[in-house]
Amino acid sequence: MECNINITTSDTENPYEIDIPIQILVSLDQKGFPIDDIVIKSSPVIADLYGNNSKSIIFGSDDDNVYGYMIDGLEMFGFPYATGDDVRSSPAVADLDKNNSLELIIGSHDGSLHILSGFGQQLATHQVTGSINGSPAAVDLDQDGRNEAVFDVLGRKGKRGFVFDKQAGIRRYFPIQTLIKN
Repeated sequence: MECNINITTSDTENPYEIDIPIQILVSLDQKGFPIDDIVIKSSPVIADLYGNNSKSIIFGSDDDNVYGYMIDGLEMFGFPYATGDDVRSSPAVADLDKNNSLELIIGSHDGSLHILSGFGQQLATHQVTGSINGSPAAVDLDQDGRNEAVFDVLGRKGKRGFVFDKQAGIRRYFPIQTLIKN
């Protein structure tokens, strides 16, 4: 957008007036965004992964990757992380092992549950039969002070709920069958 700044003096003995043309770039896009050429079908999570009061944006895509971006649009170190199949699950963020460090929990279409560090490093993975398209949640189900990852899987047996403990794997008595069928 082109504008003019008009500067005048109120001094009647030495009047002065000047028009200075300036150009102002106006955009609804934030610096570094939008990100093109990625098919995104998961909702992003925005979190302070490192405890430095700076937010990160993490999301999955249909090109088998999990992407991490800093708030200014720069790709985060360690990302993208390749899952091996489409990622339509939205990430969850939680401290799963009480080490004061947040982990990312995300599922992929091939039935893999991925636990990642904030730097995109694989900390754990667990394979189930079916696809994980829903978003996992983190909750301390057994009240032992550690969060577990709760997620659902859609497969031949319908929809089933799982609980994953980073130390023990899939929890005993799971999966449970839900009432929803394919």
